[in-house]
Amino acid sequence: VAPGPLLHLQNRTSIYMYEMNPENGERDTSQFIGMQLIVNYCFGHSESSLLLCPYTSPSAYINHNSHSPNARIFWANDDTHNHNPDWLDEDVEFLKKKNYIGLSVNFIALRDIQPGEEVFIDYGPEWEAAWNKHVDEWKPPQGSENYMPAAEIAKDTSEPLRTVHEQKHMPYPENILFYCHYGYMPGLEGGEWEWDDTFIQENRYPCKITRRKIFPNEIGQEGYLYDAMMLTQDEMDHETGVFVGYIIPSGEKHVLKNIPRSAIEVKDKFYSKDEYAMENSFRHEMMFPDDIFPATWKNIKK
Repeated sequence: VAPGPLLHLQNRTSIYMYEMNPENGERDTSQFIGMQLIVNYCFGHSESSLLLCPYTSPSAYINHNSHSPNARIFWANDDTHNHNPDWLDEDVEFLKKKNYIGLSVNFIALRDIQPGEEVFIDYGPEWEAAWNKHVDEWKPPQGSENYMPAAEIAKDTSEPLRTVHEQKHMPYPENILFYCHYGYMPGLEGGEWEWDDTFIQENRYPCKITRRKIFPNEIGQEGYLYDAMMLTQDEMDHETGVFVGYIIPSGEKHVLKNIPRSAIEVKDKFYSKDEYAMENSFRHEMMFPDDIFPATWKNIKK
């Protein structure tokens, strides 16, 4: 059905997520948040710290069916590229020293699969029990009734963007961020700049809409031009400032005027989209079949 070269993670704690220490910007391992989304696409075993993550796209789309799976995983043939069968006789400490791809599985059909028929594997009884428990106990996260993905706002460019004044009475959800094209560098003093098309070459920078005016667009219909102020250090949290190169110091005002709507991007704050939500999100590895899982990798006692 599909090949499955594996990225091996010798300790699943490497994908744990923790709160950030505001004083030094490092992870605070005493404040566990949850596991990264990638765990849902990895295989594990209840008696091992190891995670095995296929990184080919076809395997990521194979869903679970414990009643009538039509495929399952087997170790790849000994002569398969990037598969070292001798690693199956080694322990987890050995794998820890191997920082390259050296294991692979194959997703093999258990019977003839007809054109258009969905491929299923069995994720294992532990995964199914965890999923059923999640479904039975799930509750929407607090504040989720106000959630709106940025794509919903971005797709209708004729809808005017709200200014900071308008947002006092009709705020956007907390996950929404605006980005303007503005190339801030240390030493650049604050001021006001008139938009021109050369700004589009600059990197995106978080901004807030301060003014909107009606202006005919390029096809003669009614459109809008915007004034925007770039966010400063005191207005950014970690999720807002991630991937921003240089951040404007607090107290400085950097304003772009008469920006066309097409040059303002509406984005979700990093890690705020629903698939990243930690509260009440399902996180569990698929279970590797015990009959082919090496005994030497079982380093956790039940």
